[in-house]
Amino acid sequence: MNVELYQTDDDQIHLVLHGEGHGELHFRDFSAFAAFIKKCYDFVECYEGFIEAYANLLMMETPIPEPFLDAFDD
Repeated sequence: MNVELYQTDDDQIHLVLHGEGHGELHFRDFSAFAAFIKKCYDFVECYEGFIEAYANLLMMETPIPEPFLDAFDD
């Protein structure tokens, strides 16, 4: 993904996404942009924890014998 980030003469911040994600966001000022970035960071932190918990759950429910799973760890 490519991201264009720039500030206009009237202090608005523009964020343009290209690639798998695409779109354009306009923020009225830096504090609005910073609040957005913080929410994105919080989401990623939560999402990574969810993925890890889900992967652990799948491992507990898998019918694959333990010796095979141990071979992947090696």
